[in-house]
Amino acid sequence: MKKAFVSLAILAAFSAPSFAADSFQHEVTAGYSDHTKQDNADNWGLGYRYYLESQSNAQHAYDLIPFLNHASWVQGAYLNTDFADSYSLGGRFVTQSDWVLEANYSRIDPDYGSSDDVWSVGLGKYLAQGTLLRVSYENSDFADTFGLALDHLIPVDGSEGLLLKAGIENVDYDQGDDVWVYSLGGDYFFTRAWSVGAETSWDDESEDFGWGLNTSYWFNNQANVKITYSDAEDVKGYEWGIQGTLRF
Repeated sequence: MKKAFVSLAILAAFSAPSFAADSFQHEVTAGYSDHTKQDNADNWGLGYRYYLESQSNAQHAYDLIPFLNHASWVQGAYLNTDFADSYSLGGRFVTQSDWVLEANYSRIDPDYGSSDDVWSVGLGKYLAQGTLLRVSYENSDFADTFGLALDHLIPVDGSEGLLLKAGIENVDYDQGDDVWVYSLGGDYFFTRAWSVGAETSWDDESEDFGWGLNTSYWFNNQANVKITYSDAEDVKGYEWGIQGTLRF
């Protein structure tokens, strides 16, 4: 199973047509992740996104096209782990005045125990073409989560820019204390096709730092492969992942 989905993620990138498309309206993803020191930690997933309007490939880094075009979409996903299956359906709608409305529903079906329904909504505003401020709320059977996030693209001469991302979350568990989670990261776009990113997070419950690295490469304007790495204090081993994306 592991080798099959690693191969599928890579195949999604290399199987795209060799010609360059002027635009796209569909996006399909396939991904796999695992942990080097934890048993039964492998995950694989499939996703599909439909953009309500065709997205032009004429400008911007390929990863940033939906963000900078202020795109609206609907999407669905399936995730399988060794302990549960989850299904999600949601979307984002951006108004003509650049307000952002988001909604998502997920159902988690564990191998043992009862299912969990997770609802989330978000409200945001584009303060500029490359600056988005959002607030969010998520409800599950175990907790309520409130979030604040900011994405801001900084132009950099000789590249496609630096996308900075910052977030704060408050997780209010039904049984237990509130937990504050702080995150900060960024992706640097050397070209339209290639980026490298890093992120870090900290929470006031464990008081441990987590961090991650990623690199994303587009073989053409339709096919992409992304590789991720994440680690944390006081945790043996690390998590790695690979994802392939195909646009058409």
